[in-house]
Amino acid sequence: MAWTAVSLTFAKSLSLVSQIALGYLLSVETYAVFALVSTALMFVSGFQNPGVNKALVQEHEQFDEIVGPYTSFALILAIGGYGLLLAIGAGFEGLYGVDQLFWIVATHGLTVPMMAVSLLHVSLLSIQLRFRAISFVDIAKSLTYYPALICLAALGADGYTMAVAFCIACLVELALLRRAAPGIPLSLRISARQFVRIAGRLRWVIASALLFTIAQRGDYFALGLLLDPRELGYYYFGFSLVANVTVMLAVGINRTLLPVFSKIRNDRAELRRQIYQSAGAIAILCGVICIGLVGFSPVLVHAIWGGKWDGCIVVVLAFATSLPLRLMANIGGTMMESDGAWARRLVYLVLDVLLLLSSAALGAWLAGLVGAAVAVGVQRAVSGLVTFEAAIRLIGGGQRRLITFGLRCFGPFLLVLVGLFWLAPDRHLASQSALAAAAETAAALLVYVLLNALFNRDLLKKLVQLVPRGRPTRGGRGAGGS
Repeated sequence: MAWTAVSLTFAKSLSLVSQIALGYLLSVETYAVFALVSTALMFVSGFQNPGVNKALVQEHEQFDEIVGPYTSFALILAIGGYGLLLAIGAGFEGLYGVDQLFWIVATHGLTVPMMAVSLLHVSLLSIQLRFRAISFVDIAKSLTYYPALICLAALGADGYTMAVAFCIACLVELALLRRAAPGIPLSLRISARQFVRIAGRLRWVIASALLFTIAQRGDYFALGLLLDPRELGYYYFGFSLVANVTVMLAVGINRTLLPVFSKIRNDRAELRRQIYQSAGAIAILCGVICIGLVGFSPVLVHAIWGGKWDGCIVVVLAFATSLPLRLMANIGGTMMESDGAWARRLVYLVLDVLLLLSSAALGAWLAGLVGAAVAVGVQRAVSGLVTFEAAIRLIGGGQRRLITFGLRCFGPFLLVLVGLFWLAPDRHLASQSALAAAAETAAALLVYVLLNALFNRDLLKKLVQLVPRGRPTRGGRGAGGS
């Protein structure tokens, strides 16, 4: 994950800068529109990302033979998904009563076929282990997207800001990927028999892609009906703040670990070792970030935006508290996908979606924005642990080692969080002084690092190994090169 870490740092730095600017330029209600657009897009995620890229990575030995029909299948599905999205956009405009929502959704939807093609090129680069090339494209996309966001917001694009900026960025990404990995043929030519056969083979993957996206964004669908626009705007803004700092960890897990797990899936002992080491290192890194968010984000949010976005603080705290546990769902899901256990993956995604929708609705009904944030935060933590445990059992892992791993990796994190909230129970009100918050956060991070140095020295070494060294080796085209 070394090159992924490089692009992560760069992209999220730009993302944070852009969100600071957008927090001044856009209204709270505009972020509610962004949440509804994200909700509409989630229903076509199975068309935008039907799992063809993952299937190509999993079946990399036959890459040259299967890439043509798989590409045609993905393109046809993406075009069909855009048509479905238009219908959803029209329905959403009537359901939520937001003017221009259809046209905003239609504009953003232009990225569906572009991203479908981009994912195919990323799969080829992943097979070749060319993670540096993927990271460079991510950096170029970030350099396009975030400045475009700020310029469009300043020009008064309002609800169209994110849609237009993302269209521009996806065009740049696609052009660069076509140049970096030219071995993907683009064609709509495929026989009906081939299409049906591929759809049958990927049925679990397509369903999983849809359910995975609903598991990430389904709360917006429920909360859009239960919260007022300002509360929904606070919720989306708070989620975006946490995601801007941590989302590339989730992206990097799938991009980097899927090909690694796929190559060693027949060696169960090595696979267990890799998944525990990767999960532990990621949990520690995410823990550092989230302790910083819990300790200092309330006063920082208040100071940067002068109280405008104080309503999102409780969302930031709830999501930051649960995120290290939630990322275990990404790792567990990636392991299931690498092993071809799509049916099992689907079952746990269905449970995740049902729990998310019910938790968001119940929390909002009982206590509005605060209730929704807390309920969804708890749901994400529980889902992460359950999915990771299922993945470990799939590869023959023992219960005792799993419990020991959980105590070692999450015990220090939870202990430090309890200390932070004990020192400032009203932390979500941003009532602390900046000096006190900074001192408490620094002390908390020091304790966290010392605890991990005591109990997780091997995992800290794994983190050090993720630092880029030299030039990664480039593989050939496909499995065996050309």
